[in-house]
Amino acid sequence: MTQNKLNNLLEILLESDSKLEQIRAAIAIGEMGKVAEEGTPQLIQALQESKSSKVRKEIAETLGKVGTKRKESIQALVLSLIHISEPTRPY
Repeated sequence: MTQNKLNNLLEILLESDSKLEQIRAAIAIGEMGKVAEEGTPQLIQALQESKSSKVRKEIAETLGKVGTKRKESIQALVLSLIHISEPTRPY
């Protein structure tokens, strides 16, 4: 059941046109803890593709919670700090 929930949330994150749905999905994934680590590649994809700074911020926070043991997560988080559109950083 947990894997299905993760897959459903990742699908919302990657495919929904609603920023609110994407933000809620990212938060829910982060609350899943270690189980969500399997979704790290999709979280990175969503972080790289999102045009919304608010969505990217939530995804970055989620990656910080669930994917920090993976080298590609750290690289994606660093790159998100220098994103050329609206910044992911809150300042």
